[in-house]
Amino acid sequence: MNRILICFFALAILIIANNALWELQLELEDSHFDHIVFTQFWAPEACKSLGKHCKFAKVPSNWTIHGTWPTINNTHEPMYCTNEPFNQSLLTADMLKFMNVHWITFENQTNPSFWEHEWSRHGTCAVDGDKTQFPDQKSYFTKSIQLYNKYNISAILHESGIVPGMSRPQEDFLKAFKTIGKLVRLGCNKDNLLSIEIC
Repeated sequence: MNRILICFFALAILIIANNALWELQLELEDSHFDHIVFTQFWAPEACKSLGKHCKFAKVPSNWTIHGTWPTINNTHEPMYCTNEPFNQSLLTADMLKFMNVHWITFENQTNPSFWEHEWSRHGTCAVDGDKTQFPDQKSYFTKSIQLYNKYNISAILHESGIVPGMSRPQEDFLKAFKTIGKLVRLGCNKDNLLSIEIC
């Protein structure tokens, strides 16, 4: 019998691959994908998981965007589909204000360098593979912001009586997300909830 996985509502971040590993992906890949996966992390535990490497003295208490990823089956591919560089000037002042609160890095790098990574690794494949949803680079970031606002994780969980600090079975989390009509995957590390992926 499968053991019921217990996830504490304390979020720990998956360590982002370092820049050297990012740069090893030199060949461009086929941009075909089946669906989009939108991933968020819980900021307090994300910072806690990094220990002394977390750059925040006072950690934000909100869910943050990790990324919007074109996906084939259950992989996080394709990646690095074009050579189009990240262009921050395409983002409006309102977008940048939002992203500097809700799409942040916890490591010792700037937020724009994190956005550049997400664009190069995933955004280039979204734009190259689906001109309807993602006609250009700006639309990739705009759509990510829209998804964050549409799927308010704190509100979804609160409506099901799940709040930070509680220990609940995985089934309770999945049941809470049935209301949004999307498939949801929980990423857990031991007893800590790592991430929520919506596709």
